[in-house]
Amino acid sequence: MVAVGWGDFTSAAKVGSQRELVVAKKNRLVLYVVDSTGQLCEVCSTAVFATIRGMCVVMGNCVAITSDSGCLSLGLFDEKKNTWVLEASAEFGQAGCVRHVPGQYLAVSNNMLLCTSVENQRVLFEVDDNYDMTSLEFSDEEETEGGAAVVFDICAISSQ
Repeated sequence: MVAVGWGDFTSAAKVGSQRELVVAKKNRLVLYVVDSTGQLCEVCSTAVFATIRGMCVVMGNCVAITSDSGCLSLGLFDEKKNTWVLEASAEFGQAGCVRHVPGQYLAVSNNMLLCTSVENQRVLFEVDDNYDMTSLEFSDEEETEGGAAVVFDICAISSQ
């Protein structure tokens, strides 16, 4: 298991009648529903044709995934097809699970996504309401002290 996230992916969850979670496994996205007895029931399991490196929930109903393809992808659950569908994709690095390519760790705050690598290479994306992604550049003041850092995890902190 790579990552787990809560969200409102189906219409039943959006009206508040059920809790849902998405689980990112090695190369699959699995949607579960918590039923009235508290048991997990699998709704859908979709192959992603890549090795998932990181996953988080964006805006409550969208899944952001980084993979060994060097891309950040946004996926939504399609109830009619009972599968995850790709909404947008942005390339940020070379293919492969290498320690200097961002994508190993993801943090989300509202509509901003930060992808980092083990060796502290970072890329920031802004996601709008239409699920379009814009890559943002770090200024010199936002850069850290060089390549001496090793990243083990990241999280988003609201400064408001």
